[in-house]
Amino acid sequence: HFDTGRRMALAGIASCRGQQGRTAEAAAAAALLRECGPDAGFLRDEMALGLAWAAAATGDIGAAQRLLSAAAAAATITDHPVVASELWFDAARLGLMGAADKIAALVGRCDGEMVGLRAAGATALESGDPAALESAADGFEQIGAVLIAAELLSAAAGSWRRLDDARAASAVGHRADALVTGTQGAATPLLMGSVAAVPLSRREREIALMAAKGLSSREIAERAHVSVRTVSNHLGKVYAKLGVSSRRELRAALER
Repeated sequence: HFDTGRRMALAGIASCRGQQGRTAEAAAAAALLRECGPDAGFLRDEMALGLAWAAAATGDIGAAQRLLSAAAAAATITDHPVVASELWFDAARLGLMGAADKIAALVGRCDGEMVGLRAAGATALESGDPAALESAADGFEQIGAVLIAAELLSAAAGSWRRLDDARAASAVGHRADALVTGTQGAATPLLMGSVAAVPLSRREREIALMAAKGLSSREIAERAHVSVRTVSNHLGKVYAKLGVSSRRELRAALER
């Protein structure tokens, strides 16, 4: 039977709860979505948003990136460029390199400003240029996309800190914090990794998020495709940067 509405609702719940870090609720919605089967018609590719953010909520960033990339490629082939741009952009928000070029190639095929904003945002995330990140954040804030704006500002604050410009980092960080209050409890990797007072590399952030979710070092190693020793080394650096000594303290530091 035609259950498009149910699929859309489940995908939306999984995506929203995943971006809020509410792992159990995101996983439950994603499980129900999978039970619906693969035949979602022209909405099939968009369903990947829910599955991907549910995976990201557990710390499995790699799986989320793969889901989004595959769906974005399929949407491009079936001539749904706006959907493809959304999928590629969420992959960029989760740290995938190369997504910016994919979105830029879609700009001329779409009306409106959203795809152009996504291209600018993804390019800024890949470059790490704080001025470009702030400019892209301004564009998203103007259209009311406060979560994306907050993420880009958080990334900009981290970039300014790496450039040893504490004043600029503080100013941008305050802007990000103000926007975060309007995101209904969002806890995406960009927010959790960049709002903190110290910069974490993408790999450190990925491993820290999995550890904070309760995964063992061996489970993290399997998901990140590295050795247990490498996981321990990364966590040691994260602990030192955040001034914590346990996974419980790590979770609290990332939440802050």
